Amino acid sequence: MAFVAPSLHVPRHALYRALTDPKQLAHVTDSGLCHGWAGIYQTTTRAAADALDHRLQHLPKHLGDALVAQAQPGSHPTTGLVNGDVGTALALTTYAAQQASITGWDSCLLIN
Repeated sequence: MAFVAPSLHVPRHALYRALTDPKQLAHVTDSGLCHGWAGIYQTTTRAAADALDHRLQHLPKHLGDALVAQAQPGSHPTTGLVNGDVGTALALTTYAAQQASITGWDSCLLIN
């Protein structure tokens, strides 16, 4: 039996479906980088940058708008990167530039 590599289309389709499902997005309750809008936005921005699926390329704007609407400086229990205001602020700089970060700050998230 020959090994068949999985198509890259499958995970990107799953990402698109999850990020356009209101029931899934209703579970996002904060703006943090780890489990919040900042992380979703930054991951989507990186995925969309090289996606062959053009549907993904339209998501960063919508998800960035959600991040901006949810971001509340000082609302996180820490000031750190993963669970604090710093991660949210860095994702907001990506949103303001309307392109993936050229500094590579998000390389620690293993998404670029």
